[in-house]
Amino acid sequence: MHARTEKLFHANITAKILLATLEAEIKWFQWQQSEQYLSKAEQQGSLQEAIDALSSQLPKFLWHVFIKRQQADSYEEHKAVAQAPDSQCCLLQMNFAENYRVGQIK
Repeated sequence: MHARTEKLFHANITAKILLATLEAEIKWFQWQQSEQYLSKAEQQGSLQEAIDALSSQLPKFLWHVFIKRQQADSYEEHKAVAQAPDSQCCLLQMNFAENYRVGQIK
């Protein structure tokens, strides 16, 4: 994990948990890949195991947030260009869901 991210995670999550509770047994849900799909699976373990699972996912999550923000900013810029009174542009937003098909009209 990136040093700054690790420090923030420790300050905001780990440091606020009493050491005595780290071994407490808890249940939580976590997304898991099963066959071709993601599904929520119930996990059971110590609070420390849950914290470790969460902290291991932070770099990937932060990258996801970065990409999402970049895409949103780009979309807004293109939307502004397309909405200009003298614009020759058209902005299409497409959402490819889990099951999609693309066809061609001749």
